[in-house]
Amino acid sequence: MNMRPEILSLGFVHFHEACEHICTIPFSDGRKKTFCTELRKVSQQFLGYDTAAFTPDVIKNKKGDLDFLWQWALALDDRNGYTLSHEMRTTMDNLCSHWVKDYPKFIFAATDGNFAIVRYASDWDVLMKLMENIYGQKFSHQLITFNVPKHLYKDFLFVSIIYHEMGHFIDSYYNLSDEVARRMKNRLAKSDEEERIRKEFFPIVQLVYDNVNSKYKDEKKRDEYIENYVGEYIADLFGAQYVGGHILNHIELNRHGTYGTNYETHPSPIARLNLVNAFLKDDRTNFLLTDILDTFKDTGLELKNRYVRPADASNLEKGLPIAIANDDELHSVFQLGWEVYFKGAKAMDAACGTAIGATGHYDFYQRLNEAIRQSIRNYLG
Repeated sequence: MNMRPEILSLGFVHFHEACEHICTIPFSDGRKKTFCTELRKVSQQFLGYDTAAFTPDVIKNKKGDLDFLWQWALALDDRNGYTLSHEMRTTMDNLCSHWVKDYPKFIFAATDGNFAIVRYASDWDVLMKLMENIYGQKFSHQLITFNVPKHLYKDFLFVSIIYHEMGHFIDSYYNLSDEVARRMKNRLAKSDEEERIRKEFFPIVQLVYDNVNSKYKDEKKRDEYIENYVGEYIADLFGAQYVGGHILNHIELNRHGTYGTNYETHPSPIARLNLVNAFLKDDRTNFLLTDILDTFKDTGLELKNRYVRPADASNLEKGLPIAIANDDELHSVFQLGWEVYFKGAKAMDAACGTAIGATGHYDFYQRLNEAIRQSIRNYLG
């Protein structure tokens, strides 16, 4: 069924209405204000189209552009009643500055949804040039949109999973997955490594493996599975630099009962945790870990455990903000927060010198969460 031109026109109207609104929002970040103005100009281009003259293929292409641009508008529209907290957004800005040379051009925002990122493409500049040629509008910044569950956007324990999503951004920015996948496929060609790799890292490829003839029935599908898994593994390790094994805590909650299940797009939580633990132990006998680490190094980057325990960490154990001294401590505050959380409310009572059991679990969580938020705010302003 083809979309009727009148329906596409209505979509253009809705988009323009959203752009008109976001241009009135008093953003504290001037880059967002500039970006909104540029986005509004594209919406005006949409309104000028005579959609009745569009062929089905043109309608399909324009709808694709509209869907792509809507992600930006939704992430900026305060009528959603939701935005990534100032503390988390500025923390991501800071993180980006350590990994990307042209970091000022990236703006981070969020919309409601399961943890994900609207992927940054390595050929983004080509895509933006295409948009400029079609709509006559050049974007001075690039908006990177996270999906974060609305009920968690102020939770500084689970929202630390954004470090995993930033891993996807860094992966795409440097095109790391392609190289790691290439190395893995080369290893699969070696009889002494193939079976371990299939069983330990990419068990999903068994779906297209012919055990009788010892070959793959569909190499294209095999490669797709490997690329999907490599992307998730890289993002896990990137996040584990800062959050340690806690980078997968949200999966423990959301995937209960399916920890050993592999999907076409994601390896099982067990496989993911095994690789994270190998990274934290610096286990160089792990083929996949070694190839990921080497690929980062070849790009001039280093994947390593970056956790630094702040000097006054004991304050957080009392439910009080800590004085973050530098960026290393800033990005370590989430792992420290998880450590305090798992010690529990009674440990906080002991640290504060109050009666053991006086602090209920909810109050304990609230105090800890607020202390993390305030620690970040005090450091970043």
